[in-house]
Amino acid sequence: MTRDTNQPKSKELASLGAEVVEYSLDDDQSVRKAVSGANVIFGNTDFWSVYTVEAEVKQAARILQAADELPDLEHFVQSAFPDAPKVSGGRFNSILHYNAKNEINKISAEKYPSLWAKTTCVWVGYYFDNWIKFNFSFGPQKVS
Repeated sequence: MTRDTNQPKSKELASLGAEVVEYSLDDDQSVRKAVSGANVIFGNTDFWSVYTVEAEVKQAARILQAADELPDLEHFVQSAFPDAPKVSGGRFNSILHYNAKNEINKISAEKYPSLWAKTTCVWVGYYFDNWIKFNFSFGPQKVS
């Protein structure tokens, strides 16, 4: 799944035989179409494209609803973060992307209990691509 099938990486995957599907996290039908027929989903919202808890929760609601409707879904993996206000004793209440992920977990557990029963939450501290994208000197180094 990609936001743009015209990107070089998307085209490369397609040329290798992968089914590349374009979607938008901001469109119900697009999300439904993208996950149609899936038996496993890794649901990952994108706070950095919307910058609000409410908007990220709306993205997740689309994914959760679409996933919950799939009759053959065996496993749902959800990107998550620790509950910062809780684990910090209330000192860190405004880590918005953490707050959004925790709100998503609550909605998932309360509104979609059968989906929640087959959900694994993954705390990814940092995505590998970011090491390359931001060219950090302490990340992986390309050897010539």
